[in-house]
Amino acid sequence: MAGDPIHQARKLHAKNIRESSNWLFYYFMVAVGISICAAATRAIPFGPLYYLGIPVFLIFFGAPPLLLRGGKHHKNRVALLMVGLLLLSMTGLAFLGLASAGWLIMLTAPIISVALMGRRAAYITLMAALIISFIFGYLYVAGHLQSNISSYDSHIENWRNWMVMSLALLLSGIACITLTEHLHKQWEISNIALYTQHDQMRALVEYAPEAILIYDMDSGVFITSNTRAEQILGYTRAELAETLTPKQINPLFQPDGRRSDEAALIYLQQALTGEFPIFEWQFENKNGQTIECEVALARLPPFHRKLIRASVVEISARKREIKEHEKIQKQLAA
Repeated sequence: MAGDPIHQARKLHAKNIRESSNWLFYYFMVAVGISICAAATRAIPFGPLYYLGIPVFLIFFGAPPLLLRGGKHHKNRVALLMVGLLLLSMTGLAFLGLASAGWLIMLTAPIISVALMGRRAAYITLMAALIISFIFGYLYVAGHLQSNISSYDSHIENWRNWMVMSLALLLSGIACITLTEHLHKQWEISNIALYTQHDQMRALVEYAPEAILIYDMDSGVFITSNTRAEQILGYTRAELAETLTPKQINPLFQPDGRRSDEAALIYLQQALTGEFPIFEWQFENKNGQTIECEVALARLPPFHRKLIRASVVEISARKREIKEHEKIQKQLAA
């Protein structure tokens, strides 16, 4: 893959983030819908909760994946997701106080933010969650709100319990954000290293003095070639890759009288068993000319596939020089 490895790594990361955000929306559409239905099984009057929960579900979880499609709306979708999660947590806290699952939602929101939008957005989301916690804690302690769980009032109206929950939310949120951001950076560093190594290996192959071909024995075609292979065989890279078969570049017989397909299969089987056969071979280029070459074979990973690398060095000139030298030697001897 050509280009700056850092740019390539970040481009792929952005693509993965967009795909992850789409998956998250569909996941939360299902999860929130199931949660609202599950709430009906509890022995608590949830009428007002449904009046708020269902519109929040439709506006912030159902509509964005359907109306805001494409990469350009990624940030808007994530922002709506965060607002929807915080509104759901506020709805739960308003009716159930400390017994609400909204605490889990407020902890989940910063984690999603750091994964999809970065550390800054995550801390903003965490601050918003803490503000919500403090506001509802004050409303319950001051008596402006009462939980639907009457036997739980003394616990909910104690400000220390709200302080403990808020502190737990803060510390857990910071830990989750830091861990997620660290994993994100490590992933990006490792991905950049992989791209750099990939570019280096590609350059070694592309600018190698010998022709390099990678042959897939399962499909029976070449899947990779370099510039030198194009020059020797006379085919374009598009013709070499995944369309050309060995039969099209080999004569029917080799100089020793063996059929090319039978002799080639012997060498390929040797490479499959871990050997590194080196041998002289005749090819036919696109114009039908015979080319004398020296070929070295080696098996390539992954080893569940039968991939063979062929390094081909043209020795036609060397063979002519040897023949000329032998001719001169015979003339001198006569």
